[in-house]
Amino acid sequence: MSIILRKSYPSVVLAWLITFYAVLFSGFSTANNSSFESLHLATEDYAPMNYFEAGQFKGISIDLLHEIWKLEGIGNTPEILMYPWARAYKELQQRDNFLLFAVARTPHRENLFQWACPIIKTRYILLGLHSANIQIGQASDILRYRVGTIRADVSEQELIENLPGAQRIIVSNTSMRPNLDLLDKGRIQLIAYDELGAATMLANAGRSIEDFKKAFTISQSQTCFAFNKSTDGSTVKRFQEHLKTLQKNGKYQEIVNRYYAPSNADIQN
Repeated sequence: MSIILRKSYPSVVLAWLITFYAVLFSGFSTANNSSFESLHLATEDYAPMNYFEAGQFKGISIDLLHEIWKLEGIGNTPEILMYPWARAYKELQQRDNFLLFAVARTPHRENLFQWACPIIKTRYILLGLHSANIQIGQASDILRYRVGTIRADVSEQELIENLPGAQRIIVSNTSMRPNLDLLDKGRIQLIAYDELGAATMLANAGRSIEDFKKAFTISQSQTCFAFNKSTDGSTVKRFQEHLKTLQKNGKYQEIVNRYYAPSNADIQN
């Protein structure tokens, strides 16, 4: 049987076809959409965890994020903003659908956010110059020195919360570079930083880790992807499941090995 369309029908048929395909393809588009794409992604300059170099974001958390995007079936590259830490941390507390990385998961922060972990486990330490011969036997000895911190960073928060009087010896800056300048001038004697990232941070600032020694361990914790409290729980749960998949299939360890030496493996276990 052949079907003949009368001359008065084509415009109606054409309109029907346009509507049909529009609905069809919008259905495909919706199927491929992910709640991850509505997240506001932010990080800080904290090498080698996350940093910006040669026009692109790099670091362990960045590489993990890209792999999670692939597992979620998102073809687009994640759009990331880089903020000073204090501003990023404030946004995390106040802005809906905000995702910040990497954030140390501490008892103080536990109920403030939702979490997908781990990015890495690390220790937060005090570093001083070898030439200064700083001796710290117990936490109260820290009060004899001036300590350079990153504003609102976990090291700063841990010192303030756990060491009475710490606030008066802390010199807080938006990044570590000003603290290194103050160290050169003798205005501070210690800096607080992540143990795993210290060598990279110092190298990027034209320094050598060989000129420094660890004076004290402030704390140890996981660093994680932290979500604003209002984020849909199913989104966070799926993000965590993808992170676990990367751990199981070996991709996670492959990424860690790109940035951290095997000598740091004891911290990860």
